Amino acid sequence: MEKDSKIATEGAGTAATTGDASALNNADRIAGAGAAPAETFSKMRAYMKSKLPDRNFGSDEEYEDALMEHIENSDKTVDDYRTADETIRQVVNDYPEMAEIIEDLSAGTPLEVALAKHFDRTDLFPEEGELNYEEAKAAHEARKAKRAESKEFVALRDKNMADSHKEIEAFIEEEGLDEEQVNEFIGKFDKFMADFSDGKISRAGLKFFRQALNYDDDMAAAKEAGAVASKNEKIEAKRAKAASETDSLPTGGGDVFSPALTDKYGEAMLP
Repeated sequence: MEKDSKIATEGAGTAATTGDASALNNADRIAGAGAAPAETFSKMRAYMKSKLPDRNFGSDEEYEDALMEHIENSDKTVDDYRTADETIRQVVNDYPEMAEIIEDLSAGTPLEVALAKHFDRTDLFPEEGELNYEEAKAAHEARKAKRAESKEFVALRDKNMADSHKEIEAFIEEEGLDEEQVNEFIGKFDKFMADFSDGKISRAGLKFFRQALNYDDDMAAAKEAGAVASKNEKIEAKRAKAASETDSLPTGGGDVFSPALTDKYGEAMLP
């Protein structure tokens, strides 16, 4: 295929121009070292599927693009490692003790021991008036503040967790939840909190909190509505009873809605 020829030609051209044998090896590896096009792309597909198992490839072009992207990323990673290595080498050249400290730490030596082994206290912190004193003092104070803040945070977190555990136990007891109900409730609550901490908010979660926030008001409104409905039922019952009694009175010799009858059922007859 034309693509195979292009890849092989570019790789071989790089090797010929730079004289780098590794470039030629890469070209041979990518092109399949003279293998048939079908075999070459079969190897490339297998290689890229092993590197990107979650990606769905729809065509040979997508495989080829992914391969070139992978090579470019690999080259960048190598360059980053090379830059980091050069930086570390420079630091070690300027401060040979650092290499020895790293070696001690790698062997399991505690940090305090490794530092004491290679530095005096005066080496670690300059005296007032010496070079870098102000910078060292500011860094020391910042470290102390950060450590104190971290300790306070850990202490507060531990206290909050202990208090929360008590609140959960009290809630379970007050609500009379059994083990299955507790697991279901805690599972849903944990999921909501995990989603929230990841920045994920759903309509179902918002509805849950709205119902929780409006629970007292909704219950009061429902109670009031129930009371009104009950009162209306009683009124309707009185009306029905009054209508039944008036239907049984004789039709002649007087008005069925006499003052006495009105007084007796007047309250019930009001709308």
